[in-house]
Amino acid sequence: MLKRFIFQLVVSLVMAGSVCAAGPTINLGVSSGSAGRTVTVPISLTGNGSSMTAISMDIGYDPAALGSPVAVLSSALVSAGFSLASGTPSAGVFRIGVYNLSNPKAIGDGGVVNVTFTLAAGESLGTVITVANTPAASDALGNPVLATGANGSVTVIALSGDCNNDGTVSPGEFTSSINRFMGRAAGGTACTAFYNTINMTPGYFTKVINAVSGR
Repeated sequence: MLKRFIFQLVVSLVMAGSVCAAGPTINLGVSSGSAGRTVTVPISLTGNGSSMTAISMDIGYDPAALGSPVAVLSSALVSAGFSLASGTPSAGVFRIGVYNLSNPKAIGDGGVVNVTFTLAAGESLGTVITVANTPAASDALGNPVLATGANGSVTVIALSGDCNNDGTVSPGEFTSSINRFMGRAAGGTACTAFYNTINMTPGYFTKVINAVSGR
């Protein structure tokens, strides 16, 4: 009898812990980009059984490192009749809201919004910039739904073919990339050292071409 009671108690505690851990989440993702270029941070939602018909998020960022935020609603939510509102209520805060005025219904799991920033020129390679997340949500009656969410981050990486990390690929740097792609010495001190750490694959060379073309 005692063993049965202990077993039931343990099962109840495990189930209670599972319920507590399964609340809805609205998360910021992680991304990477090069100084002076744009970088996109995704926002995703997991309902875990909760019905959220509207969500919002205050995204905190360092204006010295990230600027010009722009939000784009996912194509799935656009097709479902949802709308997006966004703005900057104060320096370093970008606010987004997702809602459906004509037919309030639950927002499905998955990606909901992409937020694009411009990385400041001169940001050091390897720098990880935190993007803070303050989420909120409500149901079809306007009642608040308690949602949590993870912060996001942006890691600064080298622009493909940018030997001196100045945010551009010069004609000389592009020539060095061609030389390396053809199996020749890169040429130039900066590019020689740079390409000693790079595996020049067709995919990487395509990225260099995109960088030169501004894509």
